Amino acid sequence: MAIFKETKIKTSILVTLTLLFFFIGVIPLWISSWKLILISRDNLDKSLRENFFSIGSTVSTKISDFVTENRTQVHEYALKMAPQLQENSTEPPELMRNPAILKVRILNLQGKGPYYSKFNFQDPQVPNLEFQGFSQAAEGKSYMSAPYYHHSDDVPILLFTEPIRSRDETVMGILSVIVSVEPLWKMINEQSAGGRKVYVVDSKGNLLLHPDKAEMQAHKNLSNTAIVRGYLNTKGAVEGVLSYKEKDTEILGAYSSVNDPDWGVIIQIDKDIALASVNDMIRTSIIWGIIFALAACLVGFLFAQWITRPIQVLAQHALDIGRKQNFDKKIELKASNEIQQLADTFNFMTDEIKQNIIGLQNAASENKELFMSAIRMLAAAIDAKDPYTRGHSERVKDYSLVIARQLSFGAAELERVEIAALLHDVGKIGIDDRILRKPTNLTPEEFEVMKTHPDKGASILAQIAQLSDIIPGTRAHHENYDGSGYPGRLKGEEIPLLGRIITIADTFDAMTTDRPYQKAFTLEFALNRIRAMAGIKYDPKIVEAFSHACEEGKVTLHKPSRPRAKQPVA
Repeated sequence: MAIFKETKIKTSILVTLTLLFFFIGVIPLWISSWKLILISRDNLDKSLRENFFSIGSTVSTKISDFVTENRTQVHEYALKMAPQLQENSTEPPELMRNPAILKVRILNLQGKGPYYSKFNFQDPQVPNLEFQGFSQAAEGKSYMSAPYYHHSDDVPILLFTEPIRSRDETVMGILSVIVSVEPLWKMINEQSAGGRKVYVVDSKGNLLLHPDKAEMQAHKNLSNTAIVRGYLNTKGAVEGVLSYKEKDTEILGAYSSVNDPDWGVIIQIDKDIALASVNDMIRTSIIWGIIFALAACLVGFLFAQWITRPIQVLAQHALDIGRKQNFDKKIELKASNEIQQLADTFNFMTDEIKQNIIGLQNAASENKELFMSAIRMLAAAIDAKDPYTRGHSERVKDYSLVIARQLSFGAAELERVEIAALLHDVGKIGIDDRILRKPTNLTPEEFEVMKTHPDKGASILAQIAQLSDIIPGTRAHHENYDGSGYPGRLKGEEIPLLGRIITIADTFDAMTTDRPYQKAFTLEFALNRIRAMAGIKYDPKIVEAFSHACEEGKVTLHKPSRPRAKQPVA
């Protein structure tokens, strides 16, 4: 064991160099970053507040004006035509001059009467919507539906119905008008730009208008979202930009009330998008900070060289030791300050590191061998439960390694393949020996029990943190490439590569060794069976690699086998 001898410090350069780097590099960087961030946040908050307020006010006003204008027009027309209700008129009413109005129906109380339409509605829900409005108007009530959209018509609509009254105020007919709210949708779509999203909800949080028409068709209730819940609680009384968190995303938003009808305009944007300008300023400050830091480093480096030459000698020796791993090399300096102390400490450290590395290498080699021996012992214990599968795990390991080498796996990957293949059947520990050793075909119930061994194996291996990366592969060694396997019915590339390799090695060993239900097949016969199932049970790429390995003589059977043509494989 090396003995460390401390050198007495006479001259300190630590304080000088530390203060130099701090004042030249760190303080300017901190001040510039702090000021830029404060300025950018203030500007962003002000800009967002003004922008959101302007959008909310504009959209709310236009919605209110649009609804009021059309509702008033429908109401006035109902009043004007009351004295002269005609059921069979063919003259289009003057309402049809309004480009937003798509359909007008003038009905008696039996629901009969003329209608005029600019649009051929395909959605079967539209008549139901009209009937709802008819029922309300028949009771003497003015009615306006919520905006409605269906992709079959691809136009968002509102329904207005008004009772047509006689001079004695008796309801004598119904005026039903369908109005396109496409202008409102276009306005909202235009305002939803730059990552911003603008949409409209009613007093219960139901989505009415949205830039994504698919969202409109879903008629979602958004009252459980933070920003809509805030609007419902305050009815738009809160001013300014508010911060919310939806799932894992932070959003900034605001809302504005529509005076008539009782709707709310919601404006929101992802915080990351909104803070893009802040991030740009932060990046700018970092760039300038790096420039200052580099300048400080350069000055400090030159200053350090000017102060003392031993620093360069120490750095060069340290670099040589680090690159060449030569721990026998010592640093020799003639100084009486921290540099000499550092050199002595470094020499002591290299001696300690050398001893520790040797010890660690020996311990690691012993531990690895112990670990692999324990795995082989466990695999042998599993195989020993069934005399027909004795040595099965070792053979599956050998075949899996052949495939992995054919696929040009590295050393670390080959080790993972070896461990996974040895432990692929560890779950059979939890399967009843009566089922494992049954010499005849399993019943459906017994097969279901047998199918649990991949999951049981995964649960067992999960207790060992070092084996976590092989668990998906061992669990998937009974998955089929077409998705018909178990336990997860994984398909194609969804199956971990380890699992796809072990599947072929496992099947190959099952076919080329004696089992209760069959005698061993020849290598050629088993290989042809595997090739025939490529793309169905096996990954074609793995099959191709295994085939090449067999053709190159890299695969040898562990014991003799004999051909059994036209014999089913379990």
